Amino acid sequence: MGKLVTTLGLMVVVGVLLGCLPLSVVGTSTEEVVASRQEQKVEPVEQTEVEKSVSMEQETPEVDNVETKQVEESRTYILGERGPAGGFVFYDKGSYSDGWRYMEIAPIETEFGYMPWGAGGIVIAQTSAEIGSGLENTKQVVSVLGDKDPKSGKPYPALLCDRLVFGDHDDWFLPSLEELKLVYRNLMVPALGDFGEDSKLADSYWSSTEDNSSGSGAFAYYLSVYNGDTSSANKDFPGNSVLAARRF
Repeated sequence: MGKLVTTLGLMVVVGVLLGCLPLSVVGTSTEEVVASRQEQKVEPVEQTEVEKSVSMEQETPEVDNVETKQVEESRTYILGERGPAGGFVFYDKGSYSDGWRYMEIAPIETEFGYMPWGAGGIVIAQTSAEIGSGLENTKQVVSVLGDKDPKSGKPYPALLCDRLVFGDHDDWFLPSLEELKLVYRNLMVPALGDFGEDSKLADSYWSSTEDNSSGSGAFAYYLSVYNGDTSSANKDFPGNSVLAARRF
């Protein structure tokens, strides 16, 4: 009988160690066993290199649109070089602001030829001669005059530039007076782009800048290719040509 008790005792001990016997047999409560197991330390499982890589990818935020734009804007242009729309770069303000840095003038093949500025005697107002104002000038002229010259019933320079689609871009405009001066100084004088010595240039080009010094709405500014001089002429004068520009 003593041997039987001893044998059973050993079996109980072994059973407890192996976790095979029920709690009621070994005389230990559920709470005591749970507490004992919680005290046991679980060694952390180290991630594999693949798991680490996946985890890092999940934590990496998506590339912001601003960063993407910065990459696009890292491209630099020099004067006389082809722009993204196929024109020739004539201005670089040094850094991007208001969504643009450069300006390009459309190639000679897009020139519209001699025509009036349009709507002589109609005050446009709010046009500027400053660099960077050509687009706003053009929009202002078109908003006042509409789809045709009210006097002649024909298309006019600002409208033609506004509707021009060239090089997969439709954001062309009639350049301001100071922008035309830059075209003359940076392209025409050094004979860059389309403005080589053998190119056939118009005698003068209209700007999008109205000369409203008289308050009559009768005049607009133009640039002479011969010497780079600028002056104003009656808007109905048909002797100036038209080239479009864009900024980017």
